[in-house]
Amino acid sequence: MAVNKASIRFLTVPLFLLLISLNPSSAFCGSYIEEYAGVCRSMELFKVGLITDIDKGLTDQFVVVTLGSAWYELTKPQQEDVALSLWQGWAKIRSPDHLDGAFIKFRSPMGRDLGGSSIFGSRIKLKE
Repeated sequence: MAVNKASIRFLTVPLFLLLISLNPSSAFCGSYIEEYAGVCRSMELFKVGLITDIDKGLTDQFVVVTLGSAWYELTKPQQEDVALSLWQGWAKIRSPDHLDGAFIKFRSPMGRDLGGSSIFGSRIKLKE
């Protein structure tokens, strides 16, 4: 499935953060991971093939996002924008008062490490 440019624009605009700011605890129930997955589902990120799975990381501050085939159709700058937006969404849910306290890891469907946030949170490093 080809990624249409509207889907990428949809993710990179502040709409992702707007959805979260609408008090996600009232819109979604359950854990932080479930809330984050719910926001991603509402934006159809699973449907367009950008994300295939969302899992808990090593601690409850970490989320592991498995990226789908649509990820590989993006240019490097688009990947960087999308990765930063995905981290910002996670950080707003998990640690809204201390954004650098929320971490994200990206992996391929085969489990290969694709990068993620650093100990400085908002710095996203993607691997080639």
